[in-house]
Amino acid sequence: PSPRGGAGFTLAELMVTIGLIAILAAVALPQFQKTVQRGHRRAAKDILLTIYAGEQVRKATEGAFFDPDAPSPTQWEEIFMDDPNVGSPLPVTFTVTTPTATTFTATATSGSKSCTIDETKTFTGTWDIPCDQD
Repeated sequence: PSPRGGAGFTLAELMVTIGLIAILAAVALPQFQKTVQRGHRRAAKDILLTIYAGEQVRKATEGAFFDPDAPSPTQWEEIFMDDPNVGSPLPVTFTVTTPTATTFTATATSGSKSCTIDETKTFTGTWDIPCDQD
């Protein structure tokens, strides 16, 4: 039997338990946030590679990369994909620029950082690591 006459936890036991949970949360939360950012980065890179592939197919079939400034309600369909900016859970915005019929760049922008792929499949820019790394 307990000298207090009842079952339960002491205040000290509860404080130690809460302290341990707080320490675990302080260690786990930043790691979780890094993992989520890495997932967003990989998904954005996959979308940039999809844009690249669509542009290559369009150039092979039409003789030129798609000009996103041309008036067209189906801009993304021209490179055989849905608009990645619509309905995406990613905190990333995608744009394509085509300065000439033989060049293009596709950019993924998240906050103040961006990553770009061009017609030669070269990645430039950086998020927390260079764009061509995972």
